[in-house]
Amino acid sequence: IAGNSITNLLNAPNYPNSPSVSAEMLLFEIPSDQGDNFGARVSGYLCAPETGTYYFWIAGNNHTELNLSTTNLEADKVRIAHHEDWAGYRQWDKFPTQKSQGVVLTQGVEYYIEAFLKESSGGDKMAVGWRRPSDGDGALPTEVIPGNVLSPISSGGVTLKINEPDIELSLYPNPAGDMVGIKISKNTDTDFDMLHIFDAQGKRIKSMRAKDAWLQEEQYQMEVSELPSGMYIMRIDRRAKTPKILKFFKE
Repeated sequence: IAGNSITNLLNAPNYPNSPSVSAEMLLFEIPSDQGDNFGARVSGYLCAPETGTYYFWIAGNNHTELNLSTTNLEADKVRIAHHEDWAGYRQWDKFPTQKSQGVVLTQGVEYYIEAFLKESSGGDKMAVGWRRPSDGDGALPTEVIPGNVLSPISSGGVTLKINEPDIELSLYPNPAGDMVGIKISKNTDTDFDMLHIFDAQGKRIKSMRAKDAWLQEEQYQMEVSELPSGMYIMRIDRRAKTPKILKFFKE
């Protein structure tokens, strides 16, 4: 896709339904130096880990734009940060428009979030950073937004379709009470190894071998009665395969 404007991407004949490449990310940053004359969109849901005022930044090469919705609907999105010329790797302060105004979010609520990049030539990169309410305001973000507060569009926050055609996972019940289960639909060899639970700040608080969590055919279960109410992330480690991440809430 020629040009260095996001409009060039939006007007491309294969946008948005036929991307050349699609992938899930472990944090809100695309790999650097992928090529020339391409565009990228990263979209999904952001689940706020705290209630309060957040600040967001975007940095990339060349034209970037960061949109955030007041709801979980794409139709409600507004542009909160952008820049139209290149910025360096995680160079958050080259242009004043790279930083958003303060945005008030509510803990446990999902918000649609989306970032665009249009690369022409030279180096290419894009990252989105933030400061949480507990970080206060500041000139620079404290981190790139981590994957444990993000979920893909396909998940709806509850069910994650894995990038293998015959596997679908879901957590139930969600919100969870004393137990949280993993249900496998369209089962093939899942190769489950370890199950880990992380809190909203990314701290691992519980792990279990998958064979010890086995309940019955196509189902696993973990006790979570000791966990305080809130949002949690379950990471499912699979032998010789990419870990899978699901989000749940504890009542």
